[in-house]
Amino acid sequence: MPLSMKPRDYCFDNLKCILIFLAVLGHLLTLSPEWGGWNDSLYRVIYSFHMPVFLFITGWFAVYKRRTIIFHLAYLYLLFQTLHCVIFRGLLADDPILLEYTTPSWSLWYLMVCLFCYLLIPLFNLRGKRRRGCVLALFFFLSVCYGLDPTIGKFLSLGRFFSFLPFFALGYYARDYKHAILTFSKKPVSVALTLGVLAVTVYLALFCPFPKAVFYGSHSFETLGYGIATKILIQAIACLWLAFFLLVAAPALNRKIPVMSTAGKNTLAVYLLHAFPLKLMKHFGLTANFTPLHTLAAALIILLVFGNDVMGRVFSRLFTGWWLEKLWNKMEPKKHIVNHYD
Repeated sequence: MPLSMKPRDYCFDNLKCILIFLAVLGHLLTLSPEWGGWNDSLYRVIYSFHMPVFLFITGWFAVYKRRTIIFHLAYLYLLFQTLHCVIFRGLLADDPILLEYTTPSWSLWYLMVCLFCYLLIPLFNLRGKRRRGCVLALFFFLSVCYGLDPTIGKFLSLGRFFSFLPFFALGYYARDYKHAILTFSKKPVSVALTLGVLAVTVYLALFCPFPKAVFYGSHSFETLGYGIATKILIQAIACLWLAFFLLVAAPALNRKIPVMSTAGKNTLAVYLLHAFPLKLMKHFGLTANFTPLHTLAAALIILLVFGNDVMGRVFSRLFTGWWLEKLWNKMEPKKHIVNHYD
């Protein structure tokens, strides 16, 4: 292996595969008929952790580069927001096509949140445990208090930005302890975390008193009728899940797994493309009679169709901003090297 090549972190590919499958499944649950209330129960469990953990992994691999921000994050957001406005609002809903970019359509909030998080990296890229601890304390404080503003909502995804920012920063810092995390083997802690997430799952599925929308992170306290104590509980549950995935699941998944590792490598394509078949299924009423088995099968098919390497290459070629970055490189003035020996 060349020295410049780093071994791939298959544990994160495998974790991302699980998370993106649950994201697709969660979206399908909103389109499927009610199964005696089990839709909402499963939905609450999924949304209690899958986006915080995803933002953590995003932060783990984040590197501040202006070109990444412009030609990848911003470009993808503008492109897919335009497609959503034209296809979902215009063609499928028969509404007047209105191109607006300050309120992300459906799942595109994730791109906008990532865009803001990347822009903040120079501000919280600090050394020293004390400084980092202060940053995380501030971010978690903001994540439980933002809902006090009754005007906060989906505009610029500000609610979700404040809600998930601490998980992005936590991932950015945690990669410095990669070896300790991926080789963690303290059985009592692993057992405690496993029992903890099982207890949380039972609580969320059977006894949770608040609506599933509180897990979105996009509403004020006034809008949904909950307060800081509930938000603190939600963030604590997300942290418990995160500890479980890092210290229990990740070490066990730190190897290449056929299909699973491949799908995890191509989660961006799954994330951005799965909205189109789901919206078409909803438009034509294909999910009206879905059973739980149909829903699981549909989520798995979508994962396999959009999460393979062929689709990953097609997506990269057709939808990413590589061509714009290449054009920009050609237009950039070349630096002249002065030869002092002439």
